[in-house]
Amino acid sequence: MNDYTFGIKELDNAIEGINRGSNILLIGPPMCGKEFLLYNIMYHGAVINQNSIVNVTTRETAAHILEWFQENKLNLPLERIGIIDCVSKTNSDAVMKNENIKIVSSPVDLTGIGVKISKFFDDFFMKKKIHKNQLHINSLSTILMYSNTQTVFSFLHIFIKRIKSIGALGIYLIDGGMHDEQDIATIKQLFDGIIEIKSENDKNLIRIVGLSSKPTPWFEYEIDGAKIKILGILSPSLPNTPNLKLSPLSRKAKFFMARSEIPECKPLNDAINSAGEIFYKFTANEKLDFDHLNTEFNIFDSLVNMSDHDLKHIMAVREQTNLISKLRYVKENFHLLENATFLTHFGEYQPRRKSILASIITIKNACDWGISGQKSDHKKLVESINDTLKEIDILKKITNGSTSESVDNGIQNKQHANKEILRYVSGKPNEGSTKINLGFEDILSITEGYSDYTNEKGKKYSFDLIKTGSANGNRRYVFKIGSIYVAGVLIDKSRNVIASYVESYLNEADTLDKLFSAIKKDGLNVS
Repeated sequence: MNDYTFGIKELDNAIEGINRGSNILLIGPPMCGKEFLLYNIMYHGAVINQNSIVNVTTRETAAHILEWFQENKLNLPLERIGIIDCVSKTNSDAVMKNENIKIVSSPVDLTGIGVKISKFFDDFFMKKKIHKNQLHINSLSTILMYSNTQTVFSFLHIFIKRIKSIGALGIYLIDGGMHDEQDIATIKQLFDGIIEIKSENDKNLIRIVGLSSKPTPWFEYEIDGAKIKILGILSPSLPNTPNLKLSPLSRKAKFFMARSEIPECKPLNDAINSAGEIFYKFTANEKLDFDHLNTEFNIFDSLVNMSDHDLKHIMAVREQTNLISKLRYVKENFHLLENATFLTHFGEYQPRRKSILASIITIKNACDWGISGQKSDHKKLVESINDTLKEIDILKKITNGSTSESVDNGIQNKQHANKEILRYVSGKPNEGSTKINLGFEDILSITEGYSDYTNEKGKKYSFDLIKTGSANGNRRYVFKIGSIYVAGVLIDKSRNVIASYVESYLNEADTLDKLFSAIKKDGLNVS
C-alpha cells in the first residue's frame, strides 16, 4: 500500500503513490483550479486515508474554507483538521471556541505561522498518535508578497526538514507567472516533486514531475462541482507566438497582478485577476484565442449574479479583515496599467485597445465596490463587466473579419449602430475608410493643445484637434492625446451628425461638448 495518495486515480497510478517525507510544489496560473485540487487532496487525505491535515491559508478565511466543504456536502473529520488562518483580522467568538482554527496576524508573521504548525503537529503526531500527517500551504505567492525570497526559503527549509523527519507529506501552492524566474528556481530546489498545471487552448492540463522515474504525461482535467475529473491524456500544442509590439504592456500586467492579490476576499480577487488576465492575454499573444476565455467569463457571470449569501460574506470580510487597505493598495498600482495603455500606440492592434481599457475599468470598479460596499458601486462593477464582454464580442467579430457595413447602411440609426463601426469615427485619418465608406480624407487642420483632459488621479493631458474632410462631403472632428486617437464626431454634407465615439475612460458628455463647440466655431449648425 502506498504511503500517501492524491485521491485522483489517474495521477496516483501514474506515479505509483507518494513516499513518506515528500515535499511537493503545486504551481500553476491564477484561476486554474489549484485551490480545488488542494481541497480534494485535503478531503481524500483526511477521510479516505485518515491522515491529519494542517492547512495554512493566506487567501481564504478558515471559516470560508469550512463553509466550502459544508456547501459541497463533504464532511471533514474535524478531529484530524487544523487550519492556520492568516487572513481573519481578529479572533471572533466562533473562532475562539473552535480548536481546529488558529489565527496568525498576517502572512508576514512567519514565526507565528511556524509556531502554530508545530503546535498542530505535536497535537496530531504526539498526543493523538496520528502518524500520517499532511501540511498544505496556500499560498507561497502571498507570503512572497510580504517577505523576501531568502527569508521564505529559510522558513520552508525548516518545515521541509520536519516533514521528512516525521514521514509526513507537504504540499505548497504557488502562482506561476507571477514571480521572478530566479525566485521560482530558488524555491523549486527545496522540493522532491512538482505538480504543474497550465491552461492551453481552453483546456486545463496537469502533470507531475520528480515523483517517478520520468514526468507523467499531461492529463486534461475539468472541475466538476467539487471534484477534479481527469478527461484523458493530451499532448500539449505549441504555445502562442509572443506579441513583441505589446509585450511592454503584458509585462506591466504581470507586475500588477503579482502585487494585486486580495487573499481576504476570493470574489474580488477573482474579479481583479480575471480582468487582469484578459489584459494580459490581449497584449502577450500575437493571435487572439477567444475560446480560451471561458474561465474569465464564468467568473464575471458569478459576479453579476451574486447570491445574497455571497454578498453578506463579502460585507463580513470587509469588517473582519484588512480588505479595504489591500484594495486601496491595488488602486495605487492601478495607474500602472491605465497610463501605460493610455500612452501606447497600438498601430495594427488598435482594435484590441477598447477591450483592454474596458478590463481596466472593471478592475477599478471592483476595487471601488470592495472599499465602499455600496450597492451602487456593485452596479457599476456589473456595468463594466458587461461592457468588457461586449467589447470582447466586438473584437471577436473584427478579428474574424465580419465587419463590412458602410456609414450609410450601418450607422445612420445611432440606437442600433454597431460599435465595431463606430470606433473608426474616432480613428486616425483614412484608417477607417474601408470600414465606414468615408472616401479619402484630407486633413483640413490640426490644432495642438486645443483643450485639456484631467483624469481621476488629477493628471492633465492635452487634446489635439484634427479636422478632416472627404470627397463625399463628410467631415470629421477628432481628438487625440499624444499619438492616441480618443474621440470623434462624423457629420455628413447636410450637417447631420452621423455618429460619434468616445473612449470609455473619458467623460463622454464633456468630451462631446468640446467637439461640438469646435464644430460650432466653424459656423456649422449640426443636428
